[in-house]
Amino acid sequence: MDLTHLGNLADLEKRPDYHANYYDAADCVNLNHANSSTGNFYVRKGAQRSRERMRVVVAERTAATEREISAAQWKLDRLREVAAEIESTKNLNEVVL
Repeated sequence: MDLTHLGNLADLEKRPDYHANYYDAADCVNLNHANSSTGNFYVRKGAQRSRERMRVVVAERTAATEREISAAQWKLDRLREVAAEIESTKNLNEVVL
């Protein structure tokens, strides 16, 4: 069995899991596991929020939101095409919703 020293609990502060978005990975200890998947997240005492980590999180969320907007725009365009087909097609059996 290999053991890895993650830190002393006396040197860590228990935090909500979402605080991982604010701190460098080196300042975080995540002890969540399959039988206890939340509430086991710690941050090193005295750790400062990481500007770089927060930039990465915002960039990831921005990219995800842009993908969602793109997908929604594609769906909207397709629905407008279908609406036009309904109005212009004599045989409604040819229209796919």
